[in-house]
Amino acid sequence: MTIEEEVFAYKVKNEDKLKQAGFLKTARGYEKTYDLTNDFYAVITIDEQVHGHVYDRDTREEYALVHVAHTSGFSAVIREDYRQLLETIAKTCFEEAMFDSPQANRLAKWTFDTYGIKPDEPFQKVSGHVFRNEDGKWFGLIMRMNTKVLDGQDRLCEVLNVKKTQEGIGYPAYHMNKKTWISIILDDSYSDEVIAALMQKSYETLSPRKAWLLPANSTYFDVEAYFDHATRVAWHARNKMKKGDQVFVYLSAPYSCLLYHCQVVSIGEEMILEKVEKYKRGEWSLEVLKSYGVKAVRSARSVPDALLKVLI
Repeated sequence: MTIEEEVFAYKVKNEDKLKQAGFLKTARGYEKTYDLTNDFYAVITIDEQVHGHVYDRDTREEYALVHVAHTSGFSAVIREDYRQLLETIAKTCFEEAMFDSPQANRLAKWTFDTYGIKPDEPFQKVSGHVFRNEDGKWFGLIMRMNTKVLDGQDRLCEVLNVKKTQEGIGYPAYHMNKKTWISIILDDSYSDEVIAALMQKSYETLSPRKAWLLPANSTYFDVEAYFDHATRVAWHARNKMKKGDQVFVYLSAPYSCLLYHCQVVSIGEEMILEKVEKYKRGEWSLEVLKSYGVKAVRSARSVPDALLKVLI
């Protein structure tokens, strides 16, 4: 492990703070030159990782001994001065991160932004962050481990386990069912888009979407006008419903029919429904619904399979 990897482990850069500290954005990343003691200076470059080079001001030659872990005398003084500089940058321009791997941190952010899910740490003796769906089922696991058992390289890195949804990608899963799970080393060997797609498929495989009949009482307010005024509307959240579920809104008398097909796009104190289709009034009346086994719609209930097939 290099001195930079050691100091900046589990930290992620804050670009605003880098700019405030005087770092300039270049084609290589953020760069800044610092003076050190004894006529040395350091050039720090920050992209996805931190790179540092120390130079002798008189000769303009790089002083490589700062990257030697066990050194003594004059070189030890320069190395310690350089370490203090890195620690200052880490304290003022970086923030604590959940993972050491930048890609693992980006994936965790994507998962939260997409599903509102943060991982938990159920293990006491080993590193492991588990992503669970709304039913508590695992759809992803990130571990920090030696990847030698996967790719033959003797190194520590975060590894993602997800459900196997396609062939020819990743490795047979470490410490999980190798027939149904795979391991992906989060070292940017695969793009963020590929990793996110695997995570999404894993989530969807373990979180089958459901379809609901949702009653709306049109006696108290104009439900039709409310749904017609925008493509997305807020509604009272239902505990069993989750993001991605299909919702068919049934209006009470005098309508007494299904009028809207929606999809749940977010769940919080309220759920946000995005309209997919508006049916003709009376097309899916209660009498028609009864022929598919729906005798009444007094509360949220699942849609019978036979009815769902003809609705969508």
